[in-house]
Amino acid sequence: MNPETQHEGEQIITHASPHHHRISKHIRSGAVLSWDFVLMNMLATVIASYGLLANSPAVVIGAMVVAILLNPIAAAALGIVEGDNKLVQRAGCTMFVGVLSVYITAFLIGYIHRDQLMTHEIMSRTAPTATDLMIALAGGAAGAIAMSSESLGAGLVGVAIATALVPPLASSAILIAQGQISSGLGALLLACANIVAIQFATSIVLWSKGFHRPAPKPGLRQFFFRNQFNIILLATLAVFLTLNLRTIAAKELFQVKSRQIIKETVTTRTGYAIDSVRFSGLDSNRPIIYAVIRGPNPLTRKDVEQLEVKLPKAPNNRQSNLRVQFIKTITVDDEAGELYKNRDFDGSRNFAPPADSKSPPPSIAPPKSEPSTVAPLKPTLQTSDQEVEAE
Repeated sequence: MNPETQHEGEQIITHASPHHHRISKHIRSGAVLSWDFVLMNMLATVIASYGLLANSPAVVIGAMVVAILLNPIAAAALGIVEGDNKLVQRAGCTMFVGVLSVYITAFLIGYIHRDQLMTHEIMSRTAPTATDLMIALAGGAAGAIAMSSESLGAGLVGVAIATALVPPLASSAILIAQGQISSGLGALLLACANIVAIQFATSIVLWSKGFHRPAPKPGLRQFFFRNQFNIILLATLAVFLTLNLRTIAAKELFQVKSRQIIKETVTTRTGYAIDSVRFSGLDSNRPIIYAVIRGPNPLTRKDVEQLEVKLPKAPNNRQSNLRVQFIKTITVDDEAGELYKNRDFDGSRNFAPPADSKSPPPSIAPPKSEPSTVAPLKPTLQTSDQEVEAE
C-alpha cells in the first residue's frame, strides 16, 4: 500500500506504509517497562562490572549482548520526531529505571570490592571528550538504520551502542563507591553525553526515513522545533567536551615533552639511565614530576635545578617541581672491572676531597711489646725430703 496524503485545513496527515507500521510498532515496544528489561540490564551490569575490575575488554564487550538499553532510547527518539509526548514520557521512565538498576548494581559491586585498585578500563572512561560524542553519534545513527530496516539486524549494533552506555555507568558507580567522586562524575558525564548523542542521531535517521506524524509545517523546521531541547543540550556538551579534549591534549603534550627532555638529558650522561617518570597535580599551583634515575653516583641539588629549568611549563602555565629518586647501580666489566665509579652526573671525574676538608686522624699503633729479660723457671719436682730438679 502506497502512502496517502490527506489535507485537513492546514495540517498535512501522512499515512505510513505497512513497513513503517511494523517498524514503528517494534520501536514503540521498547518503551514498555518490564521485569525482564530490568533483570537483563542488571545481569549485563554484573558481567560488565567484573570485566571492568578484571581489566578485560573482551568481557565488557561480551556483557553488552545482554544489555538492552538501546530500546527505550529509540522509543524516545521516535516519540520526539512524531510529536508523541506520551511515548516520550513512557520511554524516559523506562530509561530512567534501566539506568538506575545499572547504577545500583554496579555500586554494590564496587562497594564489595572497594579495596581493589582501579583498572585502566575504568579510568579510561573518566575523562570524556568530543571524540566520545562523535562515536556515540555514529553509533546512534547505525542503530537507527538497523532498527528501521527489515533486512538488517539491530542486535550487533545494539551491542556496540550498549558498550557506550553500561560500562560508563558501571565505572561511575564503582568509582563513587570507592570515594573517587570526581572521577565517578566524569564517567557519569560520559554516559549522559552518549545517551543524548545516541537519541539525537536516532531522531535524525527516523525523521529522514519518514517516521513523523502530522505537522502544520512539515520539514526541517519542524524537526528542529521538536528537537530543540536535545540540540541545545548536545551543543552545550559538544563545547564542554571539546574544551576538555584540548585540556587533555595539552596535558599529554606536556608529559611527552617533559619525558623527552629528561630522557635526552639523562641518557647523554655516561652510565645513567631513566627508570620511570610520572606526574602529579597537573592542575595544581605546583605540578610535581617524579623521575627515577639510575646511575653510578647520585645527582646533586644543582643537577636537579639545572634539569628542572629545561622542563616546559604545565598546561596551567605553572613551573613544575622536579623530584628525583636515585638508584645507585654498579656496572662491572670482565676486563676493566667496575665501570663509571668515578663518573659524576655533570661529567666530572675528580672525586678528590676538597682542600678544606679535614683529613682523618692518624691511626695510633699499639706499642710494641719488648722481649722479657727474666729467664724462665725450670720445672721442679717437689718431694717430702728435698726438691729434685727435673730432667
